[in-house]
Amino acid sequence: KGGRITTPFGKYPNNSTYWRAFGRHTGADFSRSSASSTDLYAVSSGTITYKWSGTLGHIAILKADSLAGKAHQYFWYCHLASKPATGRVAKGQRIGTMGATGSGANGVHLHLELQKSGTRWGTAWSDFANPAPYVGQG
Repeated sequence: KGGRITTPFGKYPNNSTYWRAFGRHTGADFSRSSASSTDLYAVSSGTITYKWSGTLGHIAILKADSLAGKAHQYFWYCHLASKPATGRVAKGQRIGTMGATGSGANGVHLHLELQKSGTRWGTAWSDFANPAPYVGQG
């Protein structure tokens, strides 16, 4: 809630050799809106699972009920400050806190992806979709 996009989907983050090597930015990066606003909320009701990635850090993966049956239905909330609680969540429920975990973090922020898979990170550009419209940003 209230964060602004600092690096849009498909663009290169500033000074990022990692994303340049992949070809495009696979999510949207959001800054915190104030020093105390780092809570993250579910964009849909659904089920949260947890994954750790050396690059993306602590990840809450939300299988969104609102996108059931669509090709892209998994929101990956990346770089969380700590391991999130897992299980069922309601839309708007707090699911974690922005952090800077993982080697790909460039300060405290949320890297949000919309993917086809809830278990493995995508390997093709078609595995990703722009998450911004689902959080009221475009």
